Amino acid sequence: MDLSELTADGKALLINPFEVEKGRDQEFLEFWNRAAAFLKQKDGYVATYLQKATIPGALFRYVNIAVWDSPEALQNAVSDPEFQALVGLYRDVFPHFPGIYRPANA
Repeated sequence: MDLSELTADGKALLINPFEVEKGRDQEFLEFWNRAAAFLKQKDGYVATYLQKATIPGALFRYVNIAVWDSPEALQNAVSDPEFQALVGLYRDVFPHFPGIYRPANA
């Protein structure tokens, strides 16, 4: 994950789409809620928004959008060994593709 990209106001905007097979929504939501609860306690956390696709057949059925005070704060949070242990079991179960974004016209 390249943490050099920032939002226009200097905050880090994480966009993280997830592949979730049909029938595994509840399992995914339980996993995501545990991970989100952990991250919400970390320094630099601002907000997170989990979105669900409304179109049948969408490749990414869930997309997490999170805001952090800085790319460094995000990197510190996701590098925490406790967080890595929490999400490690689900990396292959729910493939995801995180990236840091900023406005295209900035």
